[in-house]
Amino acid sequence: MKLLERWLCFRRPAIALALAVVAAALEGCDVPFVQGYVTLSNLSVGSHSVPFWRSNTEYFVRFAHRSSGGGLTFNSCMDPSAEIVCSGRGSCLPFDPHDVANPVLFCQCHHSWGDPECTTPRKRQSIAWLLSLFMGPFGADEIYLGWALPAVLKILSSTLGIFNITLGFDLSGLCFLLIPWLFDVVRIGSAPVRSAEYGVNPDLPRWAFAFFTLIATAFIAMALVIGSVQTAVLARRRQYEEGLYGTAKAMA
Repeated sequence: MKLLERWLCFRRPAIALALAVVAAALEGCDVPFVQGYVTLSNLSVGSHSVPFWRSNTEYFVRFAHRSSGGGLTFNSCMDPSAEIVCSGRGSCLPFDPHDVANPVLFCQCHHSWGDPECTTPRKRQSIAWLLSLFMGPFGADEIYLGWALPAVLKILSSTLGIFNITLGFDLSGLCFLLIPWLFDVVRIGSAPVRSAEYGVNPDLPRWAFAFFTLIATAFIAMALVIGSVQTAVLARRRQYEEGLYGTAKAMA
């Protein structure tokens, strides 16, 4: 009972001390305002005047349209003085087609371009699919699309699969190796996926995806069958040779 009372007595100070240590370890963006409250003599606090999110280019500046007067506007379709709209890579369409009196226009970019002013080239579905088909186990498709975490997980899964195969666990190894690979081949090739910034440019013909995916699948299945047959033949040959060795040893 006394131990419980002591633990309860020291519980709140311990929590307060832990929170103080965590708060002291955090990095702030500036020195707090203490003038008139606390006298600071030789206090050296590491700070940065511009936060990290402020160091990046602002969204408005990045995708702004420069008007004929030199100023920045957000929508070239609503600029009457604009000679070129959507950076010449799209067309202006109304947000509400039924609003004829006061239409609000926005850029509809061509398939290969994105962002509000059509200045950012989109990733290509054909390249992502080819990378997935030939270098999928190494995460090349996810790296191209800008997804770092799925790429790392895919590489780890392939590494685990190869490791299991070398240890003799062929079924589990093939599952770790082939399932993520073939899943992404079908996922990326069957429909346009999204990259880290925008949707990909849907430049992969459906017939090309279906035809070459079937051929690649057939080659993989053939390789698995040949490998399985070779493994079975080697195992039987080894068993037969061990039997002959045992017979010869018994006769000797």
